[in-house]
Amino acid sequence: MAEQKYKVGFKGEIVPGADPAAVKRNIAALYNIDIKKVENFFSGKTFVLQDSVSLDQATKFMYQFEEAGAKCDLVKKDPGKPAQTPAVEKAPVRHETCYRVIFKGETVQDKNLSEVKTRLSIFYKVKTEQVEHFFTRKPVTIKDQVDFVTAIEYMKKFHGFGAMCHIEPDELPGKEEDKTVPGSDKYKVVFCGELKAGQDLISVKARLATLLGVQGAVVQKLFLEKPVLVKTDLALDTAQLFKLDFEKTGALCQMLDVSAVPKPPPPPRVLAGIIKPRPVVAPLPPPAVTSPFPRDSGPISPQPITAVPEDSEFSFRQQKKKKSPAPIILTIVGIIAAAAIISLLTSPKKETSSDKSPNISRSSPAKKRSSAASGLLSSQTKPFDDPKGYYSISLPEGYKVANKSSGSRSRISFTYSRKTSVTITALPMKKMWDPQEEMMKKVTGIQRGRATGFSRYQVAGYQIVNFSGMEGYEIILRKSKEVAHAYEMVSSTNVAFSIAIVCMGTNSEQNYNILNSAVRNNLEVY
Repeated sequence: MAEQKYKVGFKGEIVPGADPAAVKRNIAALYNIDIKKVENFFSGKTFVLQDSVSLDQATKFMYQFEEAGAKCDLVKKDPGKPAQTPAVEKAPVRHETCYRVIFKGETVQDKNLSEVKTRLSIFYKVKTEQVEHFFTRKPVTIKDQVDFVTAIEYMKKFHGFGAMCHIEPDELPGKEEDKTVPGSDKYKVVFCGELKAGQDLISVKARLATLLGVQGAVVQKLFLEKPVLVKTDLALDTAQLFKLDFEKTGALCQMLDVSAVPKPPPPPRVLAGIIKPRPVVAPLPPPAVTSPFPRDSGPISPQPITAVPEDSEFSFRQQKKKKSPAPIILTIVGIIAAAAIISLLTSPKKETSSDKSPNISRSSPAKKRSSAASGLLSSQTKPFDDPKGYYSISLPEGYKVANKSSGSRSRISFTYSRKTSVTITALPMKKMWDPQEEMMKKVTGIQRGRATGFSRYQVAGYQIVNFSGMEGYEIILRKSKEVAHAYEMVSSTNVAFSIAIVCMGTNSEQNYNILNSAVRNNLEVY
């Protein structure tokens, strides 16, 4: 089947608010022609600027004219009567990633549950009892096989009702036939992760979030390194306008017939030539000693997450080695004890009032040691709410809080003694990161002695983990009777967390298990 061709016409129209003289100068400079020739384009007649070109070429030409301040028209050329063939041509295969909208019974904070159910029943025009199945805490598919923009619209609509939805990629079957009626003149916009030359990925995502009216975590779903169906079933002019708005953010998209197959996306990590491919480095082998402590969750497959904390290096004060005064003290104590014994043996025995009263009980000079004196943490917990509002946590009683927060960053240290502490740092994410890649960088830095506060430790284990709605990695380090545990996590609300647990001394392993369990089970992020 011959490829559909288009022509681009110009009738002298300019973008509203543009200066005609400036538009003419822009066109003359854009195509390096005399401005007198450009004057002819504004005579009111229709000029064919491009003829028999592909849809992609025609759209790029229109976009250039739009930037210069002029408006063009796109017309589909009549290809003539196609040759009759006895074989029935199969419909093309669609390879775009669509989306489905999922509801898990979660409601917006401070929203009344019965009110949410009433609004949903009004929306679906059913009785309130008929929406009860939405609130069984099991995932319910609200809408599937829809484009990205439609999925966002449903998510916003449910949020207005007080219900929290999520969107997930919904792959079409490998050979699904396109059901569009031939000749319907409908178009779709597909995004393959390409950026314009010189554009910054973080800035583009921020502009896309503003354009679509969503948070950065939702925009992240567009960058799947495969064609994503952004919008479909559009009229020609609507598709053109949407494509222009989309590409003003710095991202490139394809406007195609609904039955057309999009071009494949660029190779991973090479978006519009702004990110250079990195040399392949063999990953470090797993450490010989695995983690000696139990963990609550197993490894998960690494996924791109959107930020890494500013101070990803944990700062632990390295203890200087000092000569122990114990031998000197023991020697002095021994001399004093020997002198006291000799004095008691040589001095005459005198009767005292206490000798005549054997029934009077004497208090023992050795006091019983409590569990606190032994250094073992309490089993009772005490809650704490982050002043910045990023999280809340319940830790064993007895800690002192040191608040070192500044700006948007929250940094809280929970100190039990010089030997036991938990430090939690939280701040909004600022750049993309890959947990697997960052974990291997951290492990390599520790093993080579280049990690601040960690160089004196040995890596006992590391893996990708998720808990409390966060994803990231953990590294366990040991040295003699010291245990350190480092977490780097990112929450679903795009807040990056650095968590450091340090335990030393006789009860280091018991205290470590108590604190690690409290962090994993009692940390609630917002």
